[in-house]
Amino acid sequence: MKYRPGDCGGDLLHLLSTREKEVLGWLRMGKTSWDISVILRISERTVNYHVNNIMRKLGVVNRMHAVSMAANLDAGEDA
Repeated sequence: MKYRPGDCGGDLLHLLSTREKEVLGWLRMGKTSWDISVILRISERTVNYHVNNIMRKLGVVNRMHAVSMAANLDAGEDA
């Protein structure tokens, strides 16, 4: 299965908006908020707003935790 930014499965990930899934996909690829803002043509502050929403909805404490949780949820769905 080929990975595309924004492709996320799992029960918790359905809570995220389309834009939040897109931002999470870019986070998973190691992009910074500034990188994502340039890619999506939005402000860095808006990216951080989406990142904070992702962390709140997934119940995690930082971006790396969100990326790790998303990876685990995807791996669980593929199994």
